[in-house]
Amino acid sequence: MYLRRHILLMLFVLVLPLMAVAQRGSALVFESTTLDFGTIEEAGGKQTIHFEAENRGGESVVVREIVSTCDCTVVEYSSQEVAPGQGFGFDVVYDPWGRAGRFERTIFVVLSDGEEPIELRVKGRVTPRERSIEEIYPYDMGEGLRLESTFATFSYVEHGNSYTSEIAYINTSEESVTLLLEKELSSGVLSLEYPRTIEPGAVGNITLYYSLPLRSRCYGTLDDRFVVNVNGKRSRFLVTSYAVAVDNFDDVDDILSPRAVFSKKNIKFGDVNLASGVFDAYFELRNDGQAPLIIRKVECDSKALKCQVRRGTQVEAGESISVRLRLKPHRAMSQGESFTARLNFVTNDPVTPLQVVKVTATIHKQE
Repeated sequence: MYLRRHILLMLFVLVLPLMAVAQRGSALVFESTTLDFGTIEEAGGKQTIHFEAENRGGESVVVREIVSTCDCTVVEYSSQEVAPGQGFGFDVVYDPWGRAGRFERTIFVVLSDGEEPIELRVKGRVTPRERSIEEIYPYDMGEGLRLESTFATFSYVEHGNSYTSEIAYINTSEESVTLLLEKELSSGVLSLEYPRTIEPGAVGNITLYYSLPLRSRCYGTLDDRFVVNVNGKRSRFLVTSYAVAVDNFDDVDDILSPRAVFSKKNIKFGDVNLASGVFDAYFELRNDGQAPLIIRKVECDSKALKCQVRRGTQVEAGESISVRLRLKPHRAMSQGESFTARLNFVTNDPVTPLQVVKVTATIHKQE
């Protein structure tokens, strides 16, 4: 028994200085650094919770600012000086609308004493309200057919793998409707599955499939767009899908793989004259990996800009190449305005197979 009490006493002696250090971190000490809203209703309106603190130091402290990490959390306070022994408090208002589920937000209290901001937290759980059909399926395609979305994104699509995405629908009319999706822009590697006839009140999914052969030469942006016809009438919305085709990285060793490093990702040509011919800019593309880096594809969204690097260009491990960008102002639509272009570099880098270089210029006529 004596030995046990002796051990507990020693632990207390060791912990006590640490507690003192924690208290000395700031003169303003909060009763609790985490407050729980509990369970609140999404439709119940804004909820308020109150933080309370006391200045336990020997000098006054000024609360300069209180910052929330989310617009859904509003801090209500007025900047003030807190004298020694004086209390200080402020309200935090949380808006649960459109935020069903668990939440946790951080609040920083910035003081005048030069210490690190005091970090506080609020948390809780929002019970979802019952949503209307129009909210669940916001896109009216006509004739009573509604969709939850008109866009499907797949991010990276690797060769040799299949990927699926679904767009939910509902027929709100009292009659059957016919559905037809016609290709307006096609990547050639996307398939669709959907019913041609949808019964009254029926719900279901339009299923989109991307599948690339393992040794496919298809790389880069996959952009697919479909015209939606309901009962033979064209909807004002298109169904679109976006993906980026890249290598298969299932069996790639992360250590013994290439790494694409760009010396610049924001190329500024500055002021250029419309009648002055062409302008060149350069940057370095380095391979910091342990295997050859291969340029699979370079995409540009402007005919005024050309990149000298060709598809299939290889950069050995530890080496770099100089990349030239050539701007032809007379091919740009912008005159007297800011010109912006985007270059997509698709490589066999398994960490970041797609990297983007932004190009800007101000194109004007000669005075």
